[in-house]
This record gives sequence, structure tokens and C-alpha cells, in this order.
Amino acid sequence: FTVSEPLSKFQDALKAGEKFEPEKPQPLSRKMDPADPYPVEALGETLEPAARAVQARTLAPMALAGQSVLGAAVLTVQGFKDIELPTGQIKPISCFFLSIAGTGERKTACDNFALQPISRFEKEQRQKHAEAERAWANKKDVYEKERAKIKNSKKSMMEKEQALDNMGQAPKAPHLPVITSKDATIEGLILFMTRSRPSVGLFNGEGGQFIGGHSMSEEAKIRTSTALSH
Repeated sequence: FTVSEPLSKFQDALKAGEKFEPEKPQPLSRKMDPADPYPVEALGETLEPAARAVQARTLAPMALAGQSVLGAAVLTVQGFKDIELPTGQIKPISCFFLSIAGTGERKTACDNFALQPISRFEKEQRQKHAEAERAWANKKDVYEKERAKIKNSKKSMMEKEQALDNMGQAPKAPHLPVITSKDATIEGLILFMTRSRPSVGLFNGEGGQFIGGHSMSEEAKIRTSTALSH
């Protein structure tokens, strides 16, 4: 229509049109579309059977079982290999996993089953640690006494330096028999890794314990997240 058409034609056109029904208010949280099946086949010939076994024992969603198995696998190998990016940069293969599930969906149970071999390893290391630490303490005492004896001797300065050099480095304390933790501040984690192996896994079935802990407090969360990423 043009502006020169009579008003009656506009009114007739409005009557002939479909009745407009405004959309009703929608809930803020809408129903999500069903997720694609977890690609358990992509885990490979070693990890796929492990994930299926964890899922069969716990009856948890396959995605939770797969996440737990992947996390355990990364902890197993991250201390031995790095990855070379297409840019030529060498980076660790450490990974971050976040599982979102309701209470009672057996996140912790999946972790416990997937980490069983690592738990057995830690138990074996704890049994050996007491003896290793006792042996280290004895060696350390002898080393320090011998150094003191050389320092207090009547040898010349050069002779003392040579004798101290011949002793070599002080005995190193044995590694702490733990490679997993539920929660840690970044400062505590770094201190822990000076005494433990250079590969540590943070596993916690309750994300709120980590998110609401000291490491993610208002003044520490940026420091923690960036340090972990680094």
C-alpha cells in the first residue's frame, strides 16, 4: 500500500492477517538437549577397557568413568614425557578435568577405582619410606660431622677446600611417599613438590572443597589459577 490508499484498506489488511500471540515468559534455566554419547572408543585399546570396567563397577555415567581414567593416566605418565607443540615449544602433558554431576552420581567412586594402582604404589612407597628416611638421617649426620671435622682441622685453607670438595653433595632426603592430594594452596603445592616426586595429581570428588578453599579465596584465586596454568 502507498500513503495515498484509503484507511479502510489498511484496516482490512490488519483483519486478514494472522493473530499475533506474544511469547510467554521463559524460565531462566532451560532444558538442555541430550548430550552426545561419551566417545569411550576414542580412549584406545588400554584406557577404553579400563573406563568400561569402572563404569560397570560403579554404574556411573560413562563420561565420569572416562574422566577418572584419563586423569589417572595423565598422572601416570606426566612425569616422564612432555609434548612438542607445532611451534616447537616443549610443554608438559598435564591436563585439567572438570566433571559436573549431581550428588550421588559416583564421581568419587570412579576416581577411587581409577586410582587404585596409584594408591597401591603410594602404599608401597610409605612402607619403604620410614627405612629410607632413617638411612638418610644417618648419612646426613655422618656427612655433617665429617664436614665439621674438616673445618675445625689444622689443615690449610686449600686443603680444607679440597677435602670438602671430595665429600661431594650432602645426602638427599628420600621423596615423600605421596603423589596425590585433595587440595593444596599453590605455595603449599610448590613446597610439597620440593620433597615429593616432580609429578603430582590433585583429585577431589567435591569441587566445592577446592573452589571454596584457601587456594581459591578472593585474594588467592588469580594467583592459584595462573600458577597452575603455568
